[in-house]
Amino acid sequence: MSARWTSWRYISAGVALCLCALAVKCFVDARTFRERFAEWETAKPIDTVVDFSTPGELVAPFRQTCSSSHSEVIALRVPTAAIQGTTVTQLLQGVQARITVLQKGGTNTVESADLDLSWAGDSLDGAFPVFFVAPFRRGDYEARLTVTAGAPALRGVPQQLEGRYLLCGMEAMPAEIAKIGGIGFSVVGALIAAVLLYRVACVPVRSRTSQPCAAPNGGPATPLGNSGVTEGPPSVS
Repeated sequence: MSARWTSWRYISAGVALCLCALAVKCFVDARTFRERFAEWETAKPIDTVVDFSTPGELVAPFRQTCSSSHSEVIALRVPTAAIQGTTVTQLLQGVQARITVLQKGGTNTVESADLDLSWAGDSLDGAFPVFFVAPFRRGDYEARLTVTAGAPALRGVPQQLEGRYLLCGMEAMPAEIAKIGGIGFSVVGALIAAVLLYRVACVPVRSRTSQPCAAPNGGPATPLGNSGVTEGPPSVS
């Protein structure tokens, strides 16, 4: 073992390396969480053409990528010209519809909701909320839209059904927590490494046992009177 390295210094070096590795992982996780949150802001779990003007049924893929959103809506998008001089609520007057989210290839219902026009006056990038569902686990599902009564006012009007996540900002908290953890591990690891390097470079390892000074002729050292001066063995004449 090097004269400047002890087992405790090796342990300290290992701890510093582990903390640095944890810091790197936290920063990578924070970046991943931020990118995922940005994707959720523009994601559309369902995006399909529909027709609310006549009764019928539609089955479309529903890809759930966020299970932690504040809420989840399915909105109707129509051309801007179609709502000039009227509202989406008036266009959908008389519609009765229900959407059901099912396990892909199965019959198990995950979520379902009836048409709700209470928030149809608001828009999400030009789309008007018409269904509200609770968040559920991520995965690939199927959405079944059943229209039992249509709206004649929408006949011939292009219609698009879009799912959107309503995010309140708390969904981005994991990224901030990971970032803070990365900073904390970096600071502690850097401090340990700095102290270790200083001690290795400037403080040599001292022996745990001190050796008494030997007399010039190899005999034991003895004090000389009360002066505190030591003298060697008597000389041989």
